[in-house]
Amino acid sequence: MTALGALFNGAPANIAPVTIDPNFKNANVQSWNLNIQQQVTRSAGIMVSYVGAKGTHLEIERDINQFGVLGSPQVGGLNPTRPFTALSPNSPILPGVTLANSLTERDSSSNSSYNALWVSGNKRMSHGLQFNASYTWSHSIDEASRNNNGIVVQDSNNIFGQPWRFRFDARQRFVVNAIYDLPFKGNRL
Repeated sequence: MTALGALFNGAPANIAPVTIDPNFKNANVQSWNLNIQQQVTRSAGIMVSYVGAKGTHLEIERDINQFGVLGSPQVGGLNPTRPFTALSPNSPILPGVTLANSLTERDSSSNSSYNALWVSGNKRMSHGLQFNASYTWSHSIDEASRNNNGIVVQDSNNIFGQPWRFRFDARQRFVVNAIYDLPFKGNRL
């Protein structure tokens, strides 16, 4: 505390505490797939797959000091006060200090799901040509995707009211790659 006292003069204007739910659980992910492969010619084949995954007990951050928490909904254009404006006068740490607008709680109540149809065609090397083409049609949803800003929740009072698309949800994806052996002597290019 002495080292901090040398850096700061007086009590902070406000603080933004972060709490962790005492019932926080470790996250888990289950994944599964089913593939059907068929050889079409001597050097070409096709594969059709279903791929799925489900995440449970994923970390989410809520602003428990958001308007509308603890029975103070916004009514008729009135702007109610936040539920928690300051630390308790009996707090052992900075009693009575004003809280910033947010009071973050981390819990493990978020979930995610992913489902995809994946079709892939392959041609093994023959006559100097090899290629692969694949198409994926998928959908990912969750309650709180993590991005460069952390986990951003729009409405902490109703997180599960509307599942969100993952911020990286790519509904359709088509990828092609090919290798061709050039017909030069020694094939060094």
